[in-house]
Amino acid sequence: MGLLFWLPSAMGKFRDLSSLSTGLLYTIPFIVGAISVLLVSRHSDKARERRFHAAGAMLFGGSCILLAVVLIPHSLVLAFAFIALSGVGAYGPMGAFWAIPTETLSPRIVGSVMGFVNAIGNLGAYFAPLIVGHLNKRTGSFLSGFTYLGVITLVAAGLATLLRTTPEHLDSNLPEGP
Repeated sequence: MGLLFWLPSAMGKFRDLSSLSTGLLYTIPFIVGAISVLLVSRHSDKARERRFHAAGAMLFGGSCILLAVVLIPHSLVLAFAFIALSGVGAYGPMGAFWAIPTETLSPRIVGSVMGFVNAIGNLGAYFAPLIVGHLNKRTGSFLSGFTYLGVITLVAAGLATLLRTTPEHLDSNLPEGP
């Protein structure tokens, strides 16, 4: 959400672009994200593995944001290419990540757990733009805010590797999977 909220402002600050050009460029990370959610989810299903698919996509996306921050003083085009690729980290893990609770938890609690996880995620979505805005105001640059976004994405990747992906128990009334 931090990138979603602040990317158009950051783009306008680095280059004099028309509103149309900014809007068109702004869509690219989301197009990359849409493609990546399909590819990562499909591969996760084929491999029957969730945790490292989610973590790997986040690791890639967070690294791309950090590489963009490093490259901004040298090449805006290359920096934007990495920002576009960061869409993999934002959307690529979604299918694999949300499959984990349904595959590992009892049907009696899975809805509550997923609701709780979603609520915590929404808190992050609320605070991330505020933190990026605060860092921008304090430093006069989006670089520190985007660095923050890259770092928290890497932390999320690390946490995703700790997710439990083996069922707590098997319910005899449920089919065993595809």
